[in-house]
Amino acid sequence: MPDLKDTGTTMYLTAIGLTVYSQLAFGPKGAMATTLIGTLYSSPSDIQDASDRWRKIVPKLDAFQAKLDALEKDVPEEDWKEMSRPEFQQVKKDFLARKDDSKAVYTGVADVLSGLSKLSEGAAVFSLAGASGMAMWATARYISKLNLGVALGVQGLSAMFVQGFLNGLRLLATKHRKAMMISAGVATAAGYMLASHMAQELTKQTAPEKAPDFTQVYLEGLPQDSTSGTGLPKPSPSPATSSTSGDTTSGDTTAEDTTVQAPGPTNDTVAT
Repeated sequence: MPDLKDTGTTMYLTAIGLTVYSQLAFGPKGAMATTLIGTLYSSPSDIQDASDRWRKIVPKLDAFQAKLDALEKDVPEEDWKEMSRPEFQQVKKDFLARKDDSKAVYTGVADVLSGLSKLSEGAAVFSLAGASGMAMWATARYISKLNLGVALGVQGLSAMFVQGFLNGLRLLATKHRKAMMISAGVATAAGYMLASHMAQELTKQTAPEKAPDFTQVYLEGLPQDSTSGTGLPKPSPSPATSSTSGDTTSGDTTAEDTTVQAPGPTNDTVAT
């Protein structure tokens, strides 16, 4: 026997067809029933499959944790001395912290989708049952037109049934809309949380923990900026440099004239 969830879409489509058939007898109320069932139309089996896929991620996280534990135990102590065991344990610790948060997210989304699937299944059963009764009363109205007394009684009873069916559809439509909004909100929050964790991990891996310190270094002999402004500060001359400059200056004033005159006759020589 097939599961009701697998026949959910079939029940919705059958109910829509029955209400379309009943529109000739009930007029606008029949059209309203068709519209409400159309808003409820969904696939309970597909929603449940999505819930199961979210829930199946949880045991995979536990299995991965077991693999990490086994890997740490299988590596000999001598090999750990040549590797960075603290870093491995830190990565494992971070994974365990993320795993608990992720399990709560996956389980929460799965629970919300499972509840939405049950609501869709119940709405499909109610729609089919109500549409079937509506079609039966519509047929009774068609037949009772031959007898005025029977027709009046059928019209009164059928109107009460259709009004109750419409009230139930409106209530289900309100619950279904709220459940869809909650499901969308939970899924969005789950996606944001998982994306935030990934962004934090990427930032942590790419950004250095401590930025290097840049120190301004003065190299002797390089030209300095003499203009006013925000340039590199000029270093004050050291005593040794000042003494050397003084000696050089005084030496220039007492230096002998070492000009060499080219060979040849002097200016006062007279040619004969």
